[in-house]
Amino acid sequence: MQQYTHCRRSFVPEQFSIVKQRQIIFFIGTVFLAWFFACTVKPAYAGTDKRMNLSLAAAVKIAMRNNLGLRLDRLQAQSSEGTLEVERGAFDAALEAGLSNSEDRYESSTDLLGRGMIKEENLDWNASLAKTFQTGTNMSLTWQNRRYDTNTVFTTLNPSYTSSISLNLTQQLLKGRGKEQQTRGIRAAQKNLQAAFYLVDDKAAELAAQVKKAYWELVFALQDIEVKRLSLRLAKTLLEETRQKIEIGVLPSIEIYKPEAEVARREELLILSEKNIGNAEDALKLLMNLPDWSVSLVPIDIPSTALTSTVKEPVTDIILKTAMQNRRDIKAADLRAESAQLTRARAASDLLPSLALVAGGGINGLDDNYSGSLRDLSKESFYSWNIGLNFQVPFRNRIAKGSYISAGANAEKARIEAESLRQSVTRSVREAVRSVKLAIKSISATKKSSHASLKQLEAEQSKFATGLSTANYVLEAQEIYARTLAGQKRALIDYVEALADLDRVQGLIRSETVKSTMPEVQR
Repeated sequence: MQQYTHCRRSFVPEQFSIVKQRQIIFFIGTVFLAWFFACTVKPAYAGTDKRMNLSLAAAVKIAMRNNLGLRLDRLQAQSSEGTLEVERGAFDAALEAGLSNSEDRYESSTDLLGRGMIKEENLDWNASLAKTFQTGTNMSLTWQNRRYDTNTVFTTLNPSYTSSISLNLTQQLLKGRGKEQQTRGIRAAQKNLQAAFYLVDDKAAELAAQVKKAYWELVFALQDIEVKRLSLRLAKTLLEETRQKIEIGVLPSIEIYKPEAEVARREELLILSEKNIGNAEDALKLLMNLPDWSVSLVPIDIPSTALTSTVKEPVTDIILKTAMQNRRDIKAADLRAESAQLTRARAASDLLPSLALVAGGGINGLDDNYSGSLRDLSKESFYSWNIGLNFQVPFRNRIAKGSYISAGANAEKARIEAESLRQSVTRSVREAVRSVKLAIKSISATKKSSHASLKQLEAEQSKFATGLSTANYVLEAQEIYARTLAGQKRALIDYVEALADLDRVQGLIRSETVKSTMPEVQR
């Protein structure tokens, strides 16, 4: 009682100065305000504890819609449409119209009226329609009008109006002759455009496989942390049992250090597993391009643990045949090779000299007023025509030769790339099939190992309870069981990831849940 009284007196306010009292009051008030605002005021980043229940199908669909890389590939494919429009534009009709006024003044010594200055004024208004046809024919329809006015006495009609309508044709006979040659550029651009969209589909199949793998890695990270928690619980249980045995004198006190150290180590492994979950979540969020990275993803699909005896291993020849028929990148490579062949044929045509048949005809009118000149256009006596050949060949023709050499090299390069891609796909298919077969065998092996290690752990725990085993042996058995249990779960994840890769090498895009996309795995 005296001791209590002494302690009580040592804290009476009279022993403190007024300054210290104010400091204490200020400190208590600051703590209270901080607590009040922490409880009542939400910070700007509050609400980060958001959860998204996510199925495998939803993850793939969101990635297909939002992934930035895939969106860029789609835009790149759409830009190829510009090249096709340029090739088609060569056959567009063009309308041209013009209006001009000009005046000339000059001195003449032959003017009978003695005028030293002659003036001539021209007013022109013209229109023309031109078009190139896919047969290699160029056509132009021209309407020309002119008003001429002068002060010279030698002009009969002053002012005078002239009008004419003419049609001119040019037909290529060698270079660029016929629809086959004229449309090679369009067909090459069409094949390149289709190839670009095929590559987008190929990227989509690859993205689907990446999303599936990221999804299953997150599932494994969540399963692995449960194994780590189980391992930690087992170590803590052993630590408690060891303490009890030390207290009753069955074990020396030195035996406590090994379980304590093991608990600390497994706590560290648990922290590392939490970090792995965060990394796996971020990898999946990146592929899905989620706008809110604070959302916690909760996978709702897990690999099944039942495998029926009717499940068949993948057959390499069947998978390879499907891949060769389905792979968009193979189709794109073949289209690029065909496009390169068309470009080479077009370049070969450009090596020929230009020989063209030219022809034209028209009707003309002349009068002192515009309506009169237009009436003259209907008279058969005012017409004109021409026909002939136009031949042109450049010396050495190095531009065409260089283009042909480049086009030939590109065509051979595209052919080799398509052949090399088929070889690469064959290798990838064989690897994917082997991975699936190995995963199936690993599931069976890890199941047996996990069961055996569990029985060994139970035996060591029983022996430890009766004093026939040590904590070291029990901890070792716990570690083996945790490792084999994690290995069993890893084998399941490896199996579904191998199936996702098998879809990828076949060019398949599947967004169904695991229950409908994969055979079940044996217990």
